[in-house]
Amino acid sequence: MHPLPKTLRLFLIPSRERGLIQKIFLIFTFLFVSACAPSQKKIQSLPNLSEQSQIKSDFLAYLNAFEGVNSFQGLAEIKLKTRGRAYSATEVLQIRLPHRFSLESLDDLGGLLFLLKSDGEQLLLQDVQAQKKRVEKLSPHLLRQFLPFQTSIAQTLGLLFGKLILPPETTEPGFARFAENPNQVWISWASTRYLWDEEFKRVTVLETYQKNRLLFRYEASNFEGVKVKNIALPHKIWLKDFAQGSEMGLHYSNMEINVEEKPGDAAFEILP
Repeated sequence: MHPLPKTLRLFLIPSRERGLIQKIFLIFTFLFVSACAPSQKKIQSLPNLSEQSQIKSDFLAYLNAFEGVNSFQGLAEIKLKTRGRAYSATEVLQIRLPHRFSLESLDDLGGLLFLLKSDGEQLLLQDVQAQKKRVEKLSPHLLRQFLPFQTSIAQTLGLLFGKLILPPETTEPGFARFAENPNQVWISWASTRYLWDEEFKRVTVLETYQKNRLLFRYEASNFEGVKVKNIALPHKIWLKDFAQGSEMGLHYSNMEINVEEKPGDAAFEILP
């Protein structure tokens, strides 16, 4: 005589005992899934008002330190994904805030692949391989087609080397601290939130939201080398524009700030 299948044997058990077995099975399953689920970082709010005041003061001092940084040049290895295309190159960056810049993408031999340049009013786009060149009026909408874009042209260019612009003073920030790492504090200010490293007094992440939807994210790491008032600039930066679907990673090997503009310097000049 063949034994009954397990499913049939279960139904032959009295209903009261069967219900108990099912409950035990469900509880065991829940505990097993909970144990295997990835852990989430727990966040606890900051109850201490004086502590919040100190964090806000340190945070504003950090941002204020960059107020006098208006120009930058650097050499970086980049990875860029935009408009359905992805490529990596060596990038020579020259930036003079708020709106002038030159981004030269070079091949392994130092030859020009792509040039994105603005004199503050016009934008030059040159694709050497495709032998295409055009000049258009500079605008946030146009720049967003080529770079991950955050709020404004000046803010976007500043983030390429780690400069953040002060948030509006019309609102007060909110604070939340990681339970597992007390040195990490989220500072929420208007539609933007910042991950503040309380130990080293610097911002490592910036996120911009619209109606609770993440639009833009900035991440910074490898703080070394060039300093602004004893604040080291990040040598690794990652930007992602979720609205546009573009992202850019930069790894700097050379950085300079407040580069003096020489008479007759044509770095940002756009010829007709």
